[in-house]
Amino acid sequence: MLVGGDPLTDHIAVACKGVHDDEVDHAAHGAADLTAEARTEDDWALARQMVEAISRQRVRMRNEQFGFPLSEARLIEIDDGNIELPERYAAMLV
Repeated sequence: MLVGGDPLTDHIAVACKGVHDDEVDHAAHGAADLTAEARTEDDWALARQMVEAISRQRVRMRNEQFGFPLSEARLIEIDDGNIELPERYAAMLV
């Protein structure tokens, strides 16, 4: 969304900003809704399990969408947490 300089990339940047803003809004609402509902450690554990399961599915869906750039072995490594996050994302982990 920060790319621009010609008509095509300007249009792409606008579209990307719209997607970004929409996703940030979804995340904020989801977090607020979860905080209102999850009251116990068991609630939070279940929420974590659900997010992990959905995330695994989504990574596999995107892998298929983009022509399987990741091997099944790499997907398993990712499932096991064998990844390096950029500092800006790692700092968000609690």
